[in-house]
Amino acid sequence: MVIERIELANKLKQLKSVTPARSSEKASGVLLKNNMLIANNTELAVTATLNVNTDECFVIPMNAIELIDNLPDE
Repeated sequence: MVIERIELANKLKQLKSVTPARSSEKASGVLLKNNMLIANNTELAVTATLNVNTDECFVIPMNAIELIDNLPDE
């Protein structure tokens, strides 16, 4: 799977505020599923479309969002 870093970083920044920083859940972060980024908390769920073709489903951990933002553009 190949994703443009700038697109992913910008969308993750927008969704980061929706997901609580500390959670009692085992998997805390932003879900990538069906070409959508999904962030939620107990009151709200927000989605963003991502230009990637994949059938994979996984959680991007909260601490990885800053790491992705600091990666080089290449």
